[in-house]
Amino acid sequence: MSKKKKINIEGLWWKTLILVIFVVALVYAIYRPSYERFTERAYKFYKMGEYEKASIEFLKAASEYGDMIGGDGEKLKAQIKAAEIYEIHMHNYPSAIKIYEGIFSRKENDEYSLTAGEKLLSIYFDILSKPSQGIAIGQELAKKYPRSDRIGHWKNLIIKGYIDGGEYQQAKAEADEFLEAFPRHELAPRIAFMRAEALSLLERYDEAISAFSKISLKYPLSDDARLVDFEIGNCQMETDQLQKALLSYEKALSVYPNPMVVQIRMAAAREKIKARQEGRYTRFRQMMEKRYRDMSSKDKKASEDLPVRPLKDKGQSQSQTQDAPPASQDDDPETMGDLPELVDPQDIMELERLRIENDDKKRTEPDENDPFPQDM
Repeated sequence: MSKKKKINIEGLWWKTLILVIFVVALVYAIYRPSYERFTERAYKFYKMGEYEKASIEFLKAASEYGDMIGGDGEKLKAQIKAAEIYEIHMHNYPSAIKIYEGIFSRKENDEYSLTAGEKLLSIYFDILSKPSQGIAIGQELAKKYPRSDRIGHWKNLIIKGYIDGGEYQQAKAEADEFLEAFPRHELAPRIAFMRAEALSLLERYDEAISAFSKISLKYPLSDDARLVDFEIGNCQMETDQLQKALLSYEKALSVYPNPMVVQIRMAAAREKIKARQEGRYTRFRQMMEKRYRDMSSKDKKASEDLPVRPLKDKGQSQSQTQDAPPASQDDDPETMGDLPELVDPQDIMELERLRIENDDKKRTEPDENDPFPQDM
Protein backbone atom coordinates (compact mmCIF):
# COMPACT_ATOMS: atom_id res chain seq x y z
CA MET A 1 0.00 0.00 0.00
CA SER A 2 1.26 3.44 -0.89
CA LYS A 3 1.44 6.08 1.82
CA LYS A 4 -0.46 9.38 1.31
CA LYS A 5 1.55 12.59 1.68
CA LYS A 6 0.43 14.89 4.46
CA ILE A 7 -0.16 18.45 3.18
CA ASN A 8 1.20 21.28 5.35
CA ILE A 9 -1.86 23.52 5.40
CA GLU A 10 -0.26 26.13 7.65
CA GLY A 11 2.75 26.65 5.36
CA LEU A 12 0.54 26.83 2.28
CA TRP A 13 -1.63 29.50 3.92
CA TRP A 14 1.36 31.77 4.60
CA LYS A 15 2.64 31.40 1.05
CA THR A 16 -0.77 32.32 -0.34
CA LEU A 17 -0.98 35.39 1.91
CA ILE A 18 2.45 36.59 0.82
CA LEU A 19 1.46 36.19 -2.82
CA VAL A 20 -1.75 38.17 -2.34
CA ILE A 21 0.09 41.00 -0.58
CA PHE A 22 2.64 41.14 -3.40
CA VAL A 23 -0.10 41.33 -6.04
CA VAL A 24 -1.95 44.09 -4.16
CA ALA A 25 1.27 46.10 -3.77
CA LEU A 26 2.05 45.69 -7.45
CA VAL A 27 -1.42 46.85 -8.48
CA TYR A 28 -1.20 49.84 -6.10
CA ALA A 29 2.22 50.78 -7.49
CA ILE A 30 0.82 50.73 -11.01
CA TYR A 31 -2.55 52.28 -10.36
CA ARG A 32 -1.89 54.39 -7.24
CA PRO A 33 -3.59 57.80 -7.06
CA SER A 34 -2.03 60.36 -9.34
CA TYR A 35 -1.86 63.04 -6.63
CA GLU A 36 0.64 60.92 -4.71
CA ARG A 37 2.80 60.49 -7.78
CA PHE A 38 2.73 64.24 -8.48
CA THR A 39 3.63 65.05 -4.86
CA GLU A 40 6.50 62.57 -4.86
CA ARG A 41 7.88 63.98 -8.09
CA ALA A 42 7.51 67.55 -6.77
CA TYR A 43 9.66 66.79 -3.73
CA LYS A 44 12.18 65.00 -5.92
CA PHE A 45 12.55 68.01 -8.25
CA TYR A 46 12.71 70.32 -5.24
CA LYS A 47 15.64 68.44 -3.73
CA MET A 48 17.39 68.53 -7.11
CA GLY A 49 17.00 72.32 -7.26
CA GLU A 50 14.66 72.22 -10.26
CA TYR A 51 12.20 74.61 -8.68
CA GLU A 52 10.07 75.39 -11.73
CA LYS A 53 9.33 71.69 -12.31
CA ALA A 54 8.66 71.23 -8.60
CA SER A 55 6.11 74.04 -8.54
CA ILE A 56 4.31 72.59 -11.57
CA GLU A 57 4.12 69.15 -9.93
CA PHE A 58 2.74 70.64 -6.70
CA LEU A 59 0.03 72.44 -8.69
CA LYS A 60 -0.82 69.17 -10.49
CA ALA A 61 -1.10 67.44 -7.13
CA ALA A 62 -3.36 70.23 -5.87
CA SER A 63 -5.60 69.76 -8.90
CA GLU A 64 -5.89 66.04 -8.19
CA TYR A 65 -6.54 66.59 -4.48
CA GLY A 66 -9.42 68.88 -5.42
CA ASP A 67 -11.37 65.91 -6.82
CA MET A 68 -11.14 64.01 -3.54
CA ILE A 69 -13.77 64.10 -0.83
CA GLY A 70 -12.17 65.75 2.20
CA GLY A 71 -9.00 66.59 0.26
CA ASP A 72 -9.22 70.39 0.62
CA GLY A 73 -6.48 70.52 3.25
CA GLU A 74 -3.99 68.59 1.12
CA LYS A 75 -4.93 70.68 -1.89
CA LEU A 76 -4.22 73.95 -0.06
CA LYS A 77 -0.94 72.60 1.33
CA ALA A 78 0.22 71.76 -2.19
CA GLN A 79 -0.80 75.22 -3.45
CA ILE A 80 1.10 76.95 -0.63
CA LYS A 81 4.19 74.83 -1.42
CA ALA A 82 4.02 75.92 -5.05
CA ALA A 83 3.58 79.58 -4.07
CA GLU A 84 6.52 79.42 -1.64
CA ILE A 85 8.74 78.09 -4.44
CA TYR A 86 7.67 80.98 -6.69
CA GLU A 87 8.29 83.49 -3.90
CA ILE A 88 11.49 82.26 -2.23
CA HIS A 89 13.43 80.42 -4.92
CA MET A 90 12.21 81.87 -8.23
CA HIS A 91 11.33 85.44 -7.09
CA ASN A 92 8.27 85.19 -9.29
CA TYR A 93 6.14 87.38 -7.04
CA PRO A 94 3.13 87.85 -9.37
CA SER A 95 2.60 84.07 -9.56
CA ALA A 96 3.06 83.70 -5.81
CA ILE A 97 0.63 86.56 -5.10
CA LYS A 98 -2.00 85.05 -7.38
CA ILE A 99 -1.91 81.73 -5.51
CA TYR A 100 -1.82 83.32 -2.05
CA GLU A 101 -4.71 85.66 -2.88
CA GLY A 102 -6.77 82.72 -4.15
CA ILE A 103 -6.33 80.97 -0.81
CA PHE A 104 -6.77 84.11 1.30
CA SER A 105 -9.98 85.23 -0.45
CA ARG A 106 -11.88 82.07 0.56
CA LYS A 107 -14.68 82.44 3.11
CA GLU A 108 -13.07 79.95 5.48
CA ASN A 109 -10.98 81.52 8.23
CA ASP A 110 -8.65 78.56 8.67
CA GLU A 111 -4.91 78.10 9.09
CA TYR A 112 -4.33 78.11 5.34
CA SER A 113 -6.00 81.50 4.89
CA LEU A 114 -3.95 82.87 7.79
CA THR A 115 -0.71 81.57 6.27
CA ALA A 116 -1.54 83.02 2.85
CA GLY A 117 -2.44 86.41 4.36
CA GLU A 118 0.84 86.68 6.27
CA LYS A 119 2.76 85.69 3.14
CA LEU A 120 1.04 88.51 1.24
CA LEU A 121 1.90 90.98 4.02
CA SER A 122 5.56 90.01 3.79
CA ILE A 123 5.67 90.40 0.01
CA TYR A 124 3.88 93.76 -0.12
CA PHE A 125 5.70 95.39 2.81
CA ASP A 126 9.16 93.82 2.87
CA ILE A 127 9.82 92.98 -0.79
CA LEU A 128 7.71 95.08 -3.16
CA SER A 129 7.35 98.15 -0.88
CA LYS A 130 3.67 98.58 -1.72
CA PRO A 131 2.18 99.85 1.55
CA SER A 132 -1.33 100.45 0.20
CA GLN A 133 -1.76 96.79 -0.81
CA GLY A 134 -0.14 95.65 2.42
CA ILE A 135 -2.49 97.83 4.48
CA ALA A 136 -5.52 96.27 2.76
CA ILE A 137 -4.30 92.75 3.54
CA GLY A 138 -3.46 93.70 7.12
CA GLN A 139 -6.92 95.18 7.70
CA GLU A 140 -8.54 92.04 6.32
CA LEU A 141 -6.39 89.82 8.54
CA ALA A 142 -7.36 91.84 11.62
CA LYS A 143 -11.01 91.53 10.62
CA LYS A 144 -10.81 87.77 10.02
CA TYR A 145 -8.75 86.93 13.11
CA PRO A 146 -9.54 89.57 15.77
CA ARG A 147 -8.34 87.32 18.62
CA SER A 148 -5.06 86.28 17.01
CA ASP A 149 -1.85 86.86 18.93
CA ARG A 150 -0.52 88.37 15.68
CA ILE A 151 -2.90 91.33 15.80
CA GLY A 152 -0.21 93.64 17.19
CA HIS A 153 2.20 92.73 14.39
CA TRP A 154 -0.44 93.45 11.75
CA LYS A 155 -1.43 96.80 13.29
CA ASN A 156 2.23 97.77 13.56
CA LEU A 157 2.69 97.18 9.83
CA ILE A 158 -0.55 99.00 9.00
CA ILE A 159 0.45 102.12 10.96
CA LYS A 160 3.95 102.07 9.51
CA GLY A 161 2.43 101.74 6.03
CA TYR A 162 0.25 104.81 6.59
CA ILE A 163 3.27 106.83 7.77
CA ASP A 164 5.39 105.71 4.81
CA GLY A 165 2.53 106.63 2.49
CA GLY A 166 2.15 110.11 4.01
CA GLU A 167 -1.26 109.39 5.58
CA TYR A 168 -0.30 110.67 9.03
CA GLN A 169 -3.81 111.36 10.31
CA GLN A 170 -4.89 107.82 9.47
CA ALA A 171 -1.77 106.45 11.18
CA LYS A 172 -2.66 108.35 14.34
CA ALA A 173 -6.26 107.08 14.24
CA GLU A 174 -5.10 103.45 13.88
CA ALA A 175 -2.64 103.88 16.75
CA ASP A 176 -5.31 105.43 18.98
CA GLU A 177 -7.66 102.53 18.28
CA PHE A 178 -5.01 99.91 19.04
CA LEU A 179 -3.72 101.55 22.22
CA GLU A 180 -7.25 101.86 23.57
CA ALA A 181 -7.94 98.15 22.94
CA PHE A 182 -4.49 96.78 23.91
CA PRO A 183 -2.77 99.23 26.30
CA ARG A 184 -0.51 96.51 27.73
CA HIS A 185 0.41 94.79 24.49
CA GLU A 186 4.10 94.09 23.97
CA LEU A 187 4.07 96.33 20.88
CA ALA A 188 2.22 99.18 22.62
CA PRO A 189 5.47 101.23 23.13
CA ARG A 190 6.33 100.98 19.43
CA ILE A 191 2.83 101.95 18.33
CA ALA A 192 2.71 104.81 20.84
CA PHE A 193 6.01 106.05 19.39
CA MET A 194 4.62 105.94 15.85
CA ARG A 195 1.56 107.84 17.04
CA ALA A 196 3.81 110.61 18.40
CA GLU A 197 5.82 110.51 15.17
CA ALA A 198 2.62 110.99 13.16
CA LEU A 199 1.75 114.05 15.26
CA SER A 200 5.21 115.47 14.58
CA LEU A 201 4.82 114.90 10.85
CA LEU A 202 1.45 116.66 11.03
CA GLU A 203 3.42 119.63 12.51
CA ARG A 204 1.43 119.39 15.74
CA TYR A 205 4.64 119.72 17.69
CA ASP A 206 3.26 120.51 21.13
CA GLU A 207 1.03 117.42 20.99
CA ALA A 208 3.96 115.38 19.71
CA ILE A 209 6.19 116.50 22.59
CA SER A 210 3.46 115.50 25.07
CA ALA A 211 3.00 112.12 23.35
CA PHE A 212 6.74 111.39 23.34
CA SER A 213 7.00 112.35 27.01
CA LYS A 214 4.23 109.91 27.97
CA ILE A 215 6.19 107.03 26.43
CA SER A 216 8.98 107.56 28.97
CA LEU A 217 6.42 107.51 31.78
CA LYS A 218 4.34 104.53 30.62
CA TYR A 219 7.06 102.36 29.09
CA PRO A 220 10.35 103.45 30.72
CA LEU A 221 12.11 100.13 30.05
CA SER A 222 11.20 99.88 26.38
CA ASP A 223 13.66 100.40 23.54
CA ASP A 224 11.50 103.24 22.23
CA ALA A 225 11.95 105.16 25.48
CA ARG A 226 15.62 105.60 24.53
CA LEU A 227 14.58 107.53 21.40
CA VAL A 228 12.16 109.90 23.07
CA ASP A 229 14.47 112.74 24.15
CA PHE A 230 16.02 113.01 20.70
CA GLU A 231 12.59 113.29 19.06
CA ILE A 232 11.47 115.85 21.65
CA GLY A 233 14.57 117.87 20.82
CA ASN A 234 13.69 117.76 17.12
CA CYS A 235 10.18 119.05 17.85
CA GLN A 236 11.59 121.83 20.01
CA MET A 237 13.98 122.81 17.21
CA GLU A 238 11.01 123.13 14.84
CA THR A 239 9.28 125.49 17.28
CA ASP A 240 12.45 127.54 17.92
CA GLN A 241 12.76 126.41 21.53
CA LEU A 242 16.48 126.16 20.98
CA GLN A 243 17.77 126.06 24.54
CA LYS A 244 15.21 123.39 25.50
CA ALA A 245 16.16 121.42 22.41
CA LEU A 246 19.82 121.53 23.42
CA LEU A 247 18.94 120.17 26.88
CA SER A 248 16.86 117.38 25.31
CA TYR A 249 19.75 116.39 23.04
CA GLU A 250 22.11 116.32 26.02
CA LYS A 251 19.75 113.91 27.79
CA ALA A 252 19.53 111.76 24.66
CA LEU A 253 23.29 111.60 24.09
CA SER A 254 23.99 108.79 26.58
CA VAL A 255 21.09 106.52 25.53
CA TYR A 256 20.46 107.16 21.84
CA PRO A 257 21.66 104.28 19.61
CA ASN A 258 23.58 106.61 17.28
CA PRO A 259 25.31 109.31 19.39
CA MET A 260 26.92 110.97 16.37
CA VAL A 261 23.51 112.00 15.04
CA VAL A 262 22.71 113.58 18.40
CA GLN A 263 26.03 115.45 18.40
CA ILE A 264 25.32 116.88 14.96
CA ARG A 265 21.90 118.10 16.08
CA MET A 266 23.47 119.60 19.22
CA ALA A 267 25.97 121.47 17.04
CA ALA A 268 23.11 122.80 14.92
CA ALA A 269 21.23 123.96 18.03
CA ARG A 270 24.31 125.75 19.38
CA GLU A 271 24.93 127.52 16.09
CA LYS A 272 21.30 128.66 15.95
CA ILE A 273 21.49 129.94 19.52
CA LYS A 274 24.69 131.87 18.76
CA ALA A 275 23.20 133.24 15.57
CA ARG A 276 20.20 134.51 17.53
CA GLN A 277 22.49 136.13 20.09
CA GLU A 278 24.37 137.95 17.36
CA GLY A 279 21.20 139.07 15.60
CA ARG A 280 21.58 137.10 12.40
CA TYR A 281 19.09 134.31 13.04
CA THR A 282 16.74 134.93 10.09
CA ARG A 283 19.49 134.62 7.52
CA PHE A 284 21.10 131.84 9.50
CA ARG A 285 18.04 129.61 9.07
CA GLN A 286 18.40 129.86 5.31
CA MET A 287 22.09 129.01 5.54
CA MET A 288 21.45 125.97 7.76
CA GLU A 289 18.92 124.54 5.30
CA LYS A 290 21.66 124.55 2.68
CA ARG A 291 24.48 123.46 4.95
CA TYR A 292 22.85 120.19 5.96
CA ARG A 293 21.68 119.17 2.52
CA ASP A 294 23.49 116.66 0.40
CA MET A 295 26.11 118.89 -1.16
CA SER A 296 26.56 116.95 -4.37
CA SER A 297 28.19 118.55 -7.38
CA LYS A 298 24.88 119.50 -8.91
CA ASP A 299 23.78 121.26 -5.72
CA LYS A 300 26.94 123.32 -5.16
CA LYS A 301 26.11 126.00 -7.73
CA ALA A 302 22.61 126.45 -6.31
CA SER A 303 24.04 126.96 -2.84
CA GLU A 304 26.52 129.54 -4.11
CA ASP A 305 23.71 131.50 -5.77
CA LEU A 306 21.71 131.70 -2.54
CA PRO A 307 21.90 135.29 -1.15
CA VAL A 308 23.20 134.59 2.35
CA ARG A 309 24.73 137.34 4.46
CA PRO A 310 28.17 136.37 5.83
CA LEU A 311 28.46 135.57 9.51
CA LYS A 312 29.09 138.68 11.57
CA ASP A 313 32.46 139.05 13.23
CA LYS A 314 32.62 140.06 16.85
CA GLY A 315 34.17 143.38 15.83
CA GLN A 316 31.15 144.50 13.73
CA SER A 317 29.34 147.64 14.81
CA GLN A 318 25.99 147.56 16.59
CA SER A 319 24.32 149.38 13.72
CA GLN A 320 24.77 146.39 11.45
CA THR A 321 22.45 144.27 13.59
CA GLN A 322 19.52 146.64 14.02
CA ASP A 323 17.21 144.40 11.96
CA ALA A 324 17.76 141.45 14.28
CA PRO A 325 14.59 139.87 15.72
CA PRO A 326 14.27 139.94 19.51
CA ALA A 327 15.31 136.78 21.33
CA SER A 328 12.59 134.77 23.05
CA GLN A 329 12.61 134.33 26.81
CA ASP A 330 13.69 130.73 26.37
CA ASP A 331 16.75 131.82 24.39
CA ASP A 332 17.59 135.06 26.20
CA PRO A 333 21.40 135.53 25.95
CA GLU A 334 21.52 136.91 29.50
CA THR A 335 20.00 133.72 30.98
CA MET A 336 21.78 131.18 28.79
CA GLY A 337 25.29 131.69 30.12
CA ASP A 338 28.42 130.92 28.18
CA LEU A 339 27.90 128.82 25.07
CA PRO A 340 30.42 126.19 24.01
CA GLU A 341 32.40 126.67 20.85
CA LEU A 342 30.72 125.67 17.63
CA VAL A 343 31.31 122.12 16.45
CA ASP A 344 31.74 121.27 12.82
CA PRO A 345 29.76 118.09 11.91
CA GLN A 346 32.71 116.88 9.86
CA ASP A 347 34.91 117.11 12.98
CA ILE A 348 32.36 115.10 14.91
CA MET A 349 32.35 112.37 12.27
CA GLU A 350 36.14 112.25 12.26
CA LEU A 351 36.26 111.98 16.07
CA GLU A 352 33.70 109.20 15.98
CA ARG A 353 35.72 107.34 13.37
CA LEU A 354 38.89 107.60 15.49
CA ARG A 355 36.99 106.42 18.55
CA ILE A 356 35.72 103.33 16.71
CA GLU A 357 39.22 102.55 15.44
CA ASN A 358 40.63 102.81 18.97
CA ASP A 359 37.91 100.54 20.33
CA ASP A 360 38.64 97.96 17.63
CA LYS A 361 42.35 98.18 18.38
CA LYS A 362 41.76 97.59 22.09
CA ARG A 363 39.62 94.55 21.34
CA THR A 364 42.23 92.99 19.05
CA GLU A 365 45.36 93.72 21.12
CA PRO A 366 46.23 91.02 23.70
CA ASP A 367 45.76 91.95 27.34
CA GLU A 368 48.89 91.37 29.42
CA ASN A 369 46.77 90.82 32.53
CA ASP A 370 44.50 88.26 30.88
CA PRO A 371 44.89 84.96 32.83
CA PHE A 372 43.49 82.99 29.88
CA PRO A 373 45.13 84.38 26.75
CA GLN A 374 43.87 83.06 23.45
CA ASP A 375 46.23 81.09 21.26
CA MET A 376 47.26 83.00 18.23
